[in-house]
Amino acid sequence: MRGSDLLREIIQRTGQVAYRFRLWPTFGYEYVSEAVVDLLGYSADEVYADPGLIGRLVYPDDAQLMNSVADAPGDQPLELSLRFLTRDGRAPLLAQRRLELACGRGAQCVDLVYVEHRRSHDQSAS
Repeated sequence: MRGSDLLREIIQRTGQVAYRFRLWPTFGYEYVSEAVVDLLGYSADEVYADPGLIGRLVYPDDAQLMNSVADAPGDQPLELSLRFLTRDGRAPLLAQRRLELACGRGAQCVDLVYVEHRRSHDQSAS
Protein backbone atom coordinates (compact mmCIF):
# COMPACT_ATOMS: atom_id res chain seq x y z
CA MET A 1 0.00 0.00 0.00
CA ARG A 2 1.39 3.41 -0.99
CA GLY A 3 1.79 6.10 1.67
CA SER A 4 -1.04 8.25 0.27
CA ASP A 5 -3.38 5.24 0.17
CA LEU A 6 -2.51 4.37 3.75
CA LEU A 7 -3.15 7.94 4.88
CA ARG A 8 -6.58 7.93 3.18
CA GLU A 9 -7.41 4.63 4.87
CA ILE A 10 -6.45 6.05 8.27
CA ILE A 11 -8.53 9.20 7.71
CA GLN A 12 -11.55 7.16 6.61
CA ARG A 13 -11.31 4.95 9.69
CA THR A 14 -11.25 7.94 12.07
CA GLY A 15 -14.54 9.24 10.73
CA GLN A 16 -13.08 12.76 10.64
CA VAL A 17 -13.49 15.15 7.75
CA ALA A 18 -10.21 16.07 6.11
CA TYR A 19 -9.61 17.75 2.80
CA ARG A 20 -6.91 19.16 0.60
CA PHE A 21 -7.70 22.28 -1.41
CA ARG A 22 -5.63 23.33 -4.41
CA LEU A 23 -5.17 27.06 -4.94
CA TRP A 24 -3.13 26.94 -8.14
CA PRO A 25 -3.36 26.60 -11.14
CA THR A 26 -7.12 26.28 -10.55
CA PHE A 27 -9.19 26.21 -7.37
CA GLY A 28 -10.44 22.78 -6.46
CA TYR A 29 -10.38 19.89 -4.03
CA GLU A 30 -7.74 17.23 -4.45
CA TYR A 31 -9.10 15.13 -1.59
CA VAL A 32 -12.27 15.14 0.50
CA SER A 33 -12.94 12.38 3.03
CA GLU A 34 -16.24 10.56 2.76
CA ALA A 35 -17.21 11.60 6.32
CA VAL A 36 -18.21 15.02 4.93
CA VAL A 37 -21.65 13.58 4.11
CA ASP A 38 -22.27 12.72 7.79
CA LEU A 39 -21.26 16.21 8.90
CA LEU A 40 -22.77 18.48 6.24
CA GLY A 41 -25.16 16.29 4.27
CA TYR A 42 -23.23 16.72 1.01
CA SER A 43 -21.20 13.90 -0.52
CA ALA A 44 -17.51 14.14 -1.36
CA ASP A 45 -18.50 13.95 -5.04
CA GLU A 46 -20.72 17.03 -4.63
CA VAL A 47 -17.85 18.92 -2.99
CA TYR A 48 -15.42 17.90 -5.77
CA ALA A 49 -17.92 19.02 -8.43
CA ASP A 50 -18.50 22.44 -6.85
CA PRO A 51 -15.33 23.89 -5.26
CA GLY A 52 -17.31 26.90 -3.95
CA LEU A 53 -19.90 24.81 -2.09
CA ILE A 54 -18.18 24.74 1.30
CA GLY A 55 -17.64 28.50 1.22
CA ARG A 56 -21.34 29.08 0.54
CA LEU A 57 -22.27 26.86 3.49
CA VAL A 58 -20.48 29.04 6.04
CA TYR A 59 -23.04 30.53 8.42
CA PRO A 60 -23.61 34.19 7.39
CA ASP A 61 -22.40 35.61 10.73
CA ASP A 62 -19.12 33.65 10.34
CA ALA A 63 -18.42 34.56 6.70
CA GLN A 64 -16.03 37.40 7.57
CA LEU A 65 -13.98 35.07 9.77
CA MET A 66 -13.82 32.50 6.97
CA ASN A 67 -12.69 35.17 4.51
CA SER A 68 -9.95 36.33 6.90
CA VAL A 69 -8.33 32.89 6.71
CA ALA A 70 -6.92 33.77 3.29
CA ASP A 71 -5.05 36.74 4.82
CA ALA A 72 -3.55 34.78 7.72
CA PRO A 73 0.16 33.89 7.60
CA GLY A 74 0.61 30.50 5.98
CA ASP A 75 3.77 29.48 7.79
CA GLN A 76 1.97 28.28 10.90
CA PRO A 77 -1.15 26.26 11.68
CA LEU A 78 -4.40 28.16 12.05
CA GLU A 79 -7.25 26.95 14.21
CA LEU A 80 -10.74 28.39 14.10
CA SER A 81 -14.34 27.48 14.81
CA LEU A 82 -17.05 28.22 12.26
CA ARG A 83 -20.69 27.31 11.85
CA PHE A 84 -21.80 25.70 8.61
CA LEU A 85 -25.31 25.28 7.24
CA THR A 86 -26.04 21.64 6.61
CA ARG A 87 -28.34 20.26 3.95
CA ASP A 88 -31.01 19.63 6.61
CA GLY A 89 -30.80 23.15 8.07
CA ARG A 90 -28.66 22.60 11.15
CA ALA A 91 -25.73 24.92 11.94
CA PRO A 92 -23.05 22.83 13.71
CA LEU A 93 -20.00 24.56 15.12
CA LEU A 94 -16.92 22.99 13.57
CA ALA A 95 -13.32 23.32 14.70
CA GLN A 96 -10.78 23.34 11.90
CA ARG A 97 -7.01 23.28 11.69
CA ARG A 98 -5.39 24.68 8.57
CA LEU A 99 -1.90 23.94 7.36
CA GLU A 100 -0.53 25.51 4.21
CA LEU A 101 2.02 23.46 2.35
CA ALA A 102 3.87 23.53 -0.94
CA CYS A 103 2.48 20.65 -2.94
CA GLY A 104 4.54 20.08 -6.05
CA ARG A 105 5.20 22.11 -9.18
CA GLY A 106 4.94 25.33 -7.16
CA ALA A 107 1.25 24.91 -6.37
CA GLN A 108 0.07 25.95 -2.93
CA CYS A 109 -2.42 23.73 -1.17
CA VAL A 110 -4.36 24.11 2.01
CA ASP A 111 -4.69 20.97 4.07
CA LEU A 112 -7.33 20.89 6.76
CA VAL A 113 -6.08 18.21 9.04
CA TYR A 114 -9.36 17.79 10.83
CA VAL A 115 -12.84 19.18 11.07
CA GLU A 116 -14.37 18.42 14.45
CA HIS A 117 -18.02 18.79 15.39
CA ARG A 118 -18.14 20.91 18.54
CA ARG A 119 -21.86 21.38 19.19
CA SER A 120 -25.04 21.96 17.25
CA HIS A 121 -27.16 25.06 17.22
CA ASP A 122 -30.87 24.39 17.32
CA GLN A 123 -31.52 27.07 14.71
CA SER A 124 -32.46 26.15 11.20
CA ALA A 125 -31.29 27.83 8.01
CA SER A 126 -34.02 30.30 7.23
